Amino acid sequence: MRLKNASRLWFPLIFKRQTQNAKRLIAYSLRIHGLVQGVFFRKSTFETAIKLGIVGFVSNNIDGTVEIFAEGEEEILNQFIEWCRIGPKGAKVEKIDIHERPLKNSQRFVILH
Repeated sequence: MRLKNASRLWFPLIFKRQTQNAKRLIAYSLRIHGLVQGVFFRKSTFETAIKLGIVGFVSNNIDGTVEIFAEGEEEILNQFIEWCRIGPKGAKVEKIDIHERPLKNSQRFVILH
């Protein structure tokens, strides 16, 4: 005996499984305060972002802070932010301002001068 509309029974289960596996993409802007210029913070940030598959940019600000715009999977960005709290050897991160931003759909991670 064949059930009429049997495919309807499977659709909610398949849809739920696909949405649970989908990764949430988000974007953050970060401003890093402390001894973060002259210690290869931008270069190390670039290398870490590339390893993690994050896109966006990093740049020095005239006030001595480092600015980062990062897009990626939420879980990966959280790991990246934890790295930013420490930074490279020689850096002394005092504070990070973090704000969620709209996605820009960046294609790569770059160092801005």
